[in-house]
Amino acid sequence: MSDAPEDDLIARIDAVLAAGTLPDPGRRQGMRLRQRLSQPVRVAVAGPARTGKSSLIALLAGWDADAGPVADAPPAGIPSDLFDRMLLLECPLAPDETLPCGAGIPDIVLWTSQSFEAPESAAWARVPESLKDHSFLVLTKADLLIREAVLHDRLDRLRPLVGVEFHALFPLATTEALAADRGPVPCMPAEHGPSGAKALFAALERMLRQGLDADRDLAETFLHRYGSHGRFAGPGPRRGQPATGTPSPSPRPEPPSPPGPTPSDAAPTRRSAGADDRTLCERGLAVLARAAAALPERVERRDGIAGVLAICADTALGLTDLLGEVRDVCPDLDEDILDASEMLQLLAVEDDPAAAADAVTLLLQLRRGFETRLSA
Repeated sequence: MSDAPEDDLIARIDAVLAAGTLPDPGRRQGMRLRQRLSQPVRVAVAGPARTGKSSLIALLAGWDADAGPVADAPPAGIPSDLFDRMLLLECPLAPDETLPCGAGIPDIVLWTSQSFEAPESAAWARVPESLKDHSFLVLTKADLLIREAVLHDRLDRLRPLVGVEFHALFPLATTEALAADRGPVPCMPAEHGPSGAKALFAALERMLRQGLDADRDLAETFLHRYGSHGRFAGPGPRRGQPATGTPSPSPRPEPPSPPGPTPSDAAPTRRSAGADDRTLCERGLAVLARAAAALPERVERRDGIAGVLAICADTALGLTDLLGEVRDVCPDLDEDILDASEMLQLLAVEDDPAAAADAVTLLLQLRRGFETRLSA
């Protein structure tokens, strides 16, 4: 088997990190990207008791119905035989619990349910919004609901949750799907027939692929910016690079990079409460104000979209640079800014109207977040 493309990206990121000359935000971004590229995708199967979590895990793992209880599996998670780089985690929930249920924050959630009534809705309300975008509501035991003549009514009631609370909704007859796996090797979705597993598998595979592509794009963007610190120079973003002559924002004065780390300060200590949070929020608002001033009121041509995305990408770098200058920041604010910066960089390489709209929306959300912290 040839090396996966991410292996090359990890080697190039390692070379940049090993040089020891990155500014602190760049070092931490590189470490985050390396971790995401090298670790499996954590898929949590969560929900109330007796909603088919163990059966769904067995199905996704590629086990047949007689393989044994999920409870006998390693606590660190169950690798899937059907999906590359997937680690399955079972998260049984008590009424007063919510994710991550002691298993760490997952990348994707499959919430198993029979009806998603008020207690489940209350538990789900405590899940981070960013995780809801990568979650599926799985209406399990669909064959039983069909026999009780309630499946279609239940689907009609739950469909409004799609796009708000969940990425998608799938009915699933888990027993039928597992029965399709009673062969010498695990079968893929085409053989699952009317069980509902085919649609769920396809959506899950698509989300896994999109996530991996996003991580690769972020890694290429990181290497394009910091590749000169290592032996490998990054080739830059793979998609959506503005063409020659595309309008771009006015050059932003680059602050001097912090000196390279030494053994004594390579990992600066960050206190739990950030004494400089207010300073960072004020300077962050100034960066966003400059971006708002540079954004056009209307975009009517394709090259205008590239210009908007270039401004947003430039803003992302400006916010990341602030983290290197304002050191004493509380960890949650630090992570929020890094996450937003990565998302803006990723949207910038998509080069389409939807990405431009999402990027501007994210800038507005950041501004509201900074203003909320300052008014607290």
